Amino acid sequence: MASPFPRVGGRSARLLHAGRAETVRGGPGGGRGDRRRGRDGRRTADGHRRNPARADGGGADARPLDGGGDGGLRTLWTLGDGTNCWWGAEGRDPADADGDGLDNFHEYALGCAPGTPDTNGDGRADGEEAGEGVSPALADADWAAYGTAEFSVRVQGLRAARRAGVSVGHVTHAGVAGRTYALAAGYRYPVTVIDLDPDNTSACSGTVRITHDGATFLHGFTNEFPVSFPLDPAAPACPPGTEMTVAGIDLDIPDITWVSPGGVADFPVAARFVPDGEEIAGTPHWSVSGGGASPASGGMETWVTVTFPETAARAPLDAGAETNSPPAVTVEVGDRKVTRNVYPPPDPDPEDPDPWDGRRFIARSPGDSDPVELTYALVLSTNAVPFAWCGHPGDTVLEWTFTGDGPRFLKDGQEVRTVTRAQSVSVLPKGSIDNFEITAKVLMAQGGTVTRRTELRVVTVVAEPVMSFTPGMPMNPSGFFNGDAVTFKVEFSSNIDETDVRWEFANGKAVIASVSQSTAPQTVVGLEPGTDTLTANIEHYWGPPPQFNFEVYSCDAPIPVHFMFICDNNGSHVGSASEIPDLIDGVNEIYRQAGIRFNLATVAYTNEMFWYLNSDDAFFQEEIVNSRRNTQGLEIYIVPNIATNTPGRNYLDKGLLMTGTDSVHIFAHEIGHECELRDIYTSESNQPPPPILLSPDHLSSSDWNNGPGPQEYYAHGISLATVISRCLMFGSTSGGNDLPTGSVKGYDKNGVFGPVPVGTQGMDRFPSHSN
Repeated sequence: MASPFPRVGGRSARLLHAGRAETVRGGPGGGRGDRRRGRDGRRTADGHRRNPARADGGGADARPLDGGGDGGLRTLWTLGDGTNCWWGAEGRDPADADGDGLDNFHEYALGCAPGTPDTNGDGRADGEEAGEGVSPALADADWAAYGTAEFSVRVQGLRAARRAGVSVGHVTHAGVAGRTYALAAGYRYPVTVIDLDPDNTSACSGTVRITHDGATFLHGFTNEFPVSFPLDPAAPACPPGTEMTVAGIDLDIPDITWVSPGGVADFPVAARFVPDGEEIAGTPHWSVSGGGASPASGGMETWVTVTFPETAARAPLDAGAETNSPPAVTVEVGDRKVTRNVYPPPDPDPEDPDPWDGRRFIARSPGDSDPVELTYALVLSTNAVPFAWCGHPGDTVLEWTFTGDGPRFLKDGQEVRTVTRAQSVSVLPKGSIDNFEITAKVLMAQGGTVTRRTELRVVTVVAEPVMSFTPGMPMNPSGFFNGDAVTFKVEFSSNIDETDVRWEFANGKAVIASVSQSTAPQTVVGLEPGTDTLTANIEHYWGPPPQFNFEVYSCDAPIPVHFMFICDNNGSHVGSASEIPDLIDGVNEIYRQAGIRFNLATVAYTNEMFWYLNSDDAFFQEEIVNSRRNTQGLEIYIVPNIATNTPGRNYLDKGLLMTGTDSVHIFAHEIGHECELRDIYTSESNQPPPPILLSPDHLSSSDWNNGPGPQEYYAHGISLATVISRCLMFGSTSGGNDLPTGSVKGYDKNGVFGPVPVGTQGMDRFPSHSN
């Protein structure tokens, strides 16, 4: 079958066709946008093409002298060197001045230098790159590693065809005649339309029609869409979401590090479709030059056997083709075919102190001896994850990409989706909780391309302070008694394998009562008094692991509690003695975190009418709390009133006033004051809480649980007010029951923001009234 492309210099070239003007766009993905070159061959600010300066210092636009460019006519173009070249609708190309397979006209159309065979200096001729569907003008040269696709563009409607510049990736079609082009497979390309004659105010309309092979997919339209000129600057010329996806095939061929006698190697090969989410219809067919594949068709994986030719001295360049070319593996699915060479392990060099072992892989850092197969990283972490290419010193990483939409590469302080020409990259694990693949496409030192992949799992890990007070089992406490059993829980996202988590203690003050390798909550038993740290070590995890710092307390004697009900003359009172045992049990659950226990010592009643009627008066409150002395415990006085909206009040070293016996939280809160803890508030008086997000400087290091950055190991977006409201010493009856280890930043009762002592560090653990 004859090639659909014009032949230049004896070679087939697939070229951009231009009429009156053209726009050069970026490579795969179209990320480079329009290129405007000045006197050095770039566009100027007004978008007109300027050719390189002539020897006399002048320059001339490449422009049609007869105003034509339509079908059946020939157009004379003036080039920057002062020469003229003809372009006709019959497809004849002008001269190829530099013999690179790309004619002079299209050198200018693609932004190349007509006198330079390799414009971007990547070692390949401009015509070769254009034939593969990649831009020969891109500074970051590409290789069509995933195959090449053909497509054709035609604009129906003569007047519209003269004005429409239809761009797909870096290729721009212009002119009446339909043309066939090539694009590198494996990428999504934007489709845009520009007006090549923007000064023309005459209205016209037409239809853009794109035909393609079975492995190319159009998005936003079927195979055609209407265009009208002049273009509306407030509306896109193409339908919303217009895009062309050229599906390709990536071949995963392992490194050959050993061959059997006779140069034979057996290894598995796998293929996958790129970009992610696309599929090509058809049955995979495998073939191997210098070997065979089994099975030869039917699946995306096969087993390959190759025989490497004996090493021979390289023939002179003018001696003809070599006969000892490396074996090659080819897979063809539908309209797409990809071939990769297979190379034997390197011959050892006895004089090389650090010989290459023949392996290529993605590692954590350059020089690593083993690949990174899997990485867990916290979502939205500011802790960027490094990756590096390890292989032959002559390898060049062409491109780093990832599947899906979420993580971003960090380059020069900017977040980008693709990085080119970099041996190492940093990745920010952004987006959703999901599994992603990072791919490095590499030009091998021997020639040809290879790809390697590594898995990145974006995860969540939440390791907050006390989150539950199920009776008998506080969760994530700051402390507990020796011999006591408590539960520690880290909330792992479901994409963390439980076999990758191992719980370990630092000092042996406690032991796990169940299996230590699990994502499930862990029951921990105290072994001996002292401080310790429980760490959930996660294999393949990037960043410091979550930790819980805690103290195991000795079982000291409980503190006696004495209750007195203040009654009227008839013996009436608020509260009930029958509720006191539950009150004591509930308080003991909370104060296990501080290693403090209480027991009920006495319950008494007094008929004092003045106290009963005036219990909200400060004078009588002083009389009440001074009525009992030398109990060697805590005195609790149950009164009908204290103050408006005040269910409890503490008189340090004298006693507590409470208006009932049914609230464990109020009782525990007032005991906290006896332990010299202070009230903490989320805002100044009568003001809403300010929108302050939790950060490491708000908590002690013991309570931060080893998080690597802002809010890590706390739920993302959690506010400081939320953490304050969980504390036992939150100055509201709706507060929580958490006793953290250290202070927490918040507002004190005077409205001053700063650290407030609400934790076990520095508290009086033996509150009793001895006077």
